[in-house]
Amino acid sequence: MRRPPSGRPSVVASLVVALVASLGVLVAPVAAGPVAADTSDTPTALTPVGPCRTFDSRETPDRGRLDESTWRVQIAGDCDVTEGARAVVLSVVVTNVTGSGFATIWPSEDERPTVSNLNYRVGHTIANTAIVPLSAEGTVDVYLSATASFAVDVTGFFADAPDPVAAGRFEPVDATRILDTRTSDEYGSGDLVVPLPDGVPDDASLLAVTVTSVAATGRGYLSVFTADDERRDTSIVNTDDRNRTRANLALVPVTPDGFVVARSVSGHVLVDIWGYFTGPSADVATDGLFVPRAPERVWDSRESLDPIHPDGTVERAIAPSGASAIVANVTGIDLTAAGYTTVHAAGTPRPEVSSLNYRWNHPVAAATITRVSDRGVAFFSSAGAHMAVDVAGWFRGAPMAATTPVPANDFPAADSD
Repeated sequence: MRRPPSGRPSVVASLVVALVASLGVLVAPVAAGPVAADTSDTPTALTPVGPCRTFDSRETPDRGRLDESTWRVQIAGDCDVTEGARAVVLSVVVTNVTGSGFATIWPSEDERPTVSNLNYRVGHTIANTAIVPLSAEGTVDVYLSATASFAVDVTGFFADAPDPVAAGRFEPVDATRILDTRTSDEYGSGDLVVPLPDGVPDDASLLAVTVTSVAATGRGYLSVFTADDERRDTSIVNTDDRNRTRANLALVPVTPDGFVVARSVSGHVLVDIWGYFTGPSADVATDGLFVPRAPERVWDSRESLDPIHPDGTVERAIAPSGASAIVANVTGIDLTAAGYTTVHAAGTPRPEVSSLNYRWNHPVAAATITRVSDRGVAFFSSAGAHMAVDVAGWFRGAPMAATTPVPANDFPAADSD
């Protein structure tokens, strides 16, 4: 997408963000480092469902409520999610916000982890995708640090695949922009049909795509569904202010005719593809099976007070051996200008796509499914930002080979007369 003017992060701003974090706007960081592989864990395959709304606190505010800030949401047994499912794909929408805060989603039997899934502030409605392990009872817990309402939509679940399987495996592709209405005459509201991209089999079950709203005219939302399905009461991206750019990862069910992006208000739409999930005609294999894990913060650049500088890239070895891609939540913090972040395999050419969009002075989170290389994962920022990265699992397979030098992350030169 178009590159906005760069800004220069400051040490003072970093210290301010650290203070804000201590007050609860962001979760505190934890130690970062490479993720250890858990070879004893049975991998899982994906089954698409819905999209289906399974919970809405605006309608049943006390259902599953554990305390003033925490709810237990029953997932298994609803929205066609089978008993025994190991993990679930959720789209979580937060609205009716009365204060700046964050949301955390995790399997119910665990203690609340030091991670966040999305950040919000007064007057905003915002959504993000989360791939979360389920408790033995098929539940997740949702924590809101500041008072708000929330809704939970289900788009798929992962169940054990102890043997090689055909369907439900993730196949990464070269990240590519497959829709950009800024280059066509498709600005407006209403539905956009996105054809199945070249190279994706006709019986693929879902696409992993980032859907970005650009230049929306006001409050509204984007929803996604298959090209032969009816419109559903779910959302994947929500818009508030005029001209705000917002992005979110979507695992979109598809047919040979592709899928539909529905716009409730006028605006531009971008769609970037990261990969697809196999159908029954695929080869039988174990590559692409998902290993879920309780979400864990693996990198927080605030710990070193050294952000990603404008037009800079930082690489991190945050994937285990035997992983071809990771599921991560990426939060941009200490934002001094509007910009975007691209997450991709370290040591490979940066694709012309975006994973996260942001503007100054407001933490923003986005889920991503990202390929990894034998050097790890790269994080590029167009305008400069601190990054917090939480990992919730990985897909089995061979990493890409790193072929390019380690990129620069130079501090901007001081202005001179």
